[in-house]
Amino acid sequence: MSSHMKSLRLFDGWALNRYWETCFPQIYAPVHGDVLITHAWRPGWVSVSTTVARQLRSLQAEGGRVEGIAELSGVVAELEALGFLSDEPMDRRSLSRKISAFPAQQSLLEWHALLEAVAPRPLRTIVEIGSCTAGTTYQLAQLLEPGGRLIVVDPFLTGSAFDSWPTERIQTFLSSFMGPGQSVTLIRDDSHRVRTMRQVSHAAGGAVDLLFIDGDHGFGGALADYLLYGMLVPLDGFIALHDINGVDPAAEIHAPITPKGSHIDVGDLWRTIRADAPGSIDLTVRSALQSVGSSEAVATLAARLVDSPALFEFVMRVLGRLPNGGYRAFWEASAVVEREPFVGERFRDGRLPRSLHELPPELIFSQGGIGVLRGEAVRSWTPTRPLP
Repeated sequence: MSSHMKSLRLFDGWALNRYWETCFPQIYAPVHGDVLITHAWRPGWVSVSTTVARQLRSLQAEGGRVEGIAELSGVVAELEALGFLSDEPMDRRSLSRKISAFPAQQSLLEWHALLEAVAPRPLRTIVEIGSCTAGTTYQLAQLLEPGGRLIVVDPFLTGSAFDSWPTERIQTFLSSFMGPGQSVTLIRDDSHRVRTMRQVSHAAGGAVDLLFIDGDHGFGGALADYLLYGMLVPLDGFIALHDINGVDPAAEIHAPITPKGSHIDVGDLWRTIRADAPGSIDLTVRSALQSVGSSEAVATLAARLVDSPALFEFVMRVLGRLPNGGYRAFWEASAVVEREPFVGERFRDGRLPRSLHELPPELIFSQGGIGVLRGEAVRSWTPTRPLP
């Protein structure tokens, strides 16, 4: 197929606005259009009619090209101006910044480090346990090889982003994350049920190249996910555990992440597992900064900010008083979400955020940490110390 079309992602305008308004109503202003087009990793949106979208989807599926079609000339010009039709390999750093469009409670630097950590292996099948606002779901979908499949397990209980959405509507929305020939399977159920595990195994149809665990954050719940689904990962596949720092940075804002308890014990599980797992990778702020090329001094500063909430609050208040240019470099260095202005990322009065304290805390400095293991770890694991 034409490589110029493979990175386009087309969304139903009503569903996308409903998603934004449900997840983060403080940030996103309504964006008008029957269908909204974005790029897999580039920022920006283009609004088109349903008729034009139908033509584009058909061309994308059939491997056609948009050049030379008179009725599409205006849309093509907009897409080319944003670089949406360029033929280039995926930029993982730019992809991590897409979290500003499909939000997740996630530090950009930690996530970028994860994207780089799994880069050596072609990812044909990815399983995500716990989708929440689907921000990481979008990210994982972009990592798939052509023809790859994504399997998402989340019951979307009352209080979650999609609790009022019918399952079919969620499935359709998640399908918009996928490239041509790729597929997504939503299993709206408890990951700890035997029937769910069987559904995942059947949908995977073989080895799982990347397992991302971000569901029940209690020790027992996370351990169950690790043992149940880790066995689907081959020896050289990847298993990633989210929130290994063991704290919920948004605990004062949102309800507890896990419906089975308010405690986050993934950090205890991670420390128990990695003690017997050579080659494990700890992507907390300090190591994430180092893995993407930041200096030791900056890594140490960021780590101190995380360790001292009072110091962090003071620094954020000082930085919030400076003009954007004054703290933009520090924004990136300290793993604070770097925001890029594009349609759909405005406050309701049309302003862009002028200071850090105008943004929700979970989007600014959410650093739960990510632990990465190879598949061999779950098969060879025998606890060398009593479980907590």
